[in-house]
Amino acid sequence: MMPQFAKRAVCRINWDNMAVGLSIFCAGAGQESAAGRLCVRFSTPVFEAVKAGGTPMLIEAWVGALPTRYSSTLIFSAYSDMAIGLSLMFNVRLPLNFNSPYKATSIIEFWRRWHMTLSRWLRDYLYIPLGGSRLGTSRRYANLVITMLLGGLWHGAGWTFVIWGALHGFYLLLNHAWRAFKARLGWDDGGRLAALGAGALTFLAVVVGWVFFRADSSRLR
Repeated sequence: MMPQFAKRAVCRINWDNMAVGLSIFCAGAGQESAAGRLCVRFSTPVFEAVKAGGTPMLIEAWVGALPTRYSSTLIFSAYSDMAIGLSLMFNVRLPLNFNSPYKATSIIEFWRRWHMTLSRWLRDYLYIPLGGSRLGTSRRYANLVITMLLGGLWHGAGWTFVIWGALHGFYLLLNHAWRAFKARLGWDDGGRLAALGAGALTFLAVVVGWVFFRADSSRLR
């Protein structure tokens, strides 16, 4: 982003960028205020009840978990779109931050679609300096878990974020190990049915992670 500020064009009004940027900003603002907040209305009462010591029934638990998954995506994606639109109005192009993450059929793909700027930062400044995949399989898996643990702490100093990061580190470890196992046996992707099952499993794993992310950390002490 920084080299863009050295260009003369940044200091001039570009009405095309103004129009497109304003459209993106308004779309993001509408998504944040409408869809995102609507999901929070369903999930917040469930988490507040648990915080007060209640135990939700199965359906109530899913009513709390599923909107949490959508609200996190909608609100965060909306803020990203608002930032992208606002910067474009000033002729500065920010990178795309979300690419339909819940279409992912694996946790590896999920992190390539979800919060892409953070994913690249974790890769470039934590995973690769730790050794990445250059020091053998065991060290590679350890680096994945350490990176995701630190990525969890980046969101806040609470046990819920630590558990969320550790969970996603474990997910990534399993995903890479499964891919290596399939490659060693020469298995193919399995077609559309296998992709549907992989997508459903990825979705379920991510939802479980969001429950810890959203939960009150005082309940874990």
